[in-house]
Amino acid sequence: MTKEEIKQLYSMRDILEQYEIFPNENDFVNCPFCEDGKVSMKINEDDYYCSTCNANGDIFTFIQNTEKLTFPEAFKSLGGTYGKPTFESKLILYRAKKNKETKLSQQEKMKSEIELIFLLMNVYLKWIHRLEPFTGPWEDCYNELKHQFGKLENSNARW
Repeated sequence: MTKEEIKQLYSMRDILEQYEIFPNENDFVNCPFCEDGKVSMKINEDDYYCSTCNANGDIFTFIQNTEKLTFPEAFKSLGGTYGKPTFESKLILYRAKKNKETKLSQQEKMKSEIELIFLLMNVYLKWIHRLEPFTGPWEDCYNELKHQFGKLENSNARW
């Protein structure tokens, strides 16, 4: 597998997830290369840049700096091959593709679950406004609405 094929297979976020580093809503993380403790590293789709220590690079550079590897070692760790692909590189490629497919499938499932939760919440809210407050049916709708809010909070935590 070539360098470009690997870059198409792995995004910068995919590499960060392997190190249990998760960008915030603005795509920033605490820089693992500087000791300032600030959220100063900007994560893009295929590269990164730290405004404090000026660390920057692509997925290979990140692995090199994090693991203290040479480029050929980082390249091989992501399934890269020089010349004819080996069984190990094919296996790494297969696993990476399967992980990506699984992740996309999970995201689609989560999106469907969230859409269903919002749909149910709208139904319960409409019934709450139509029913007389504190009656049995009103309380049932209110409790179900609370239940859907809880499910939404749990799904956002997993998202």
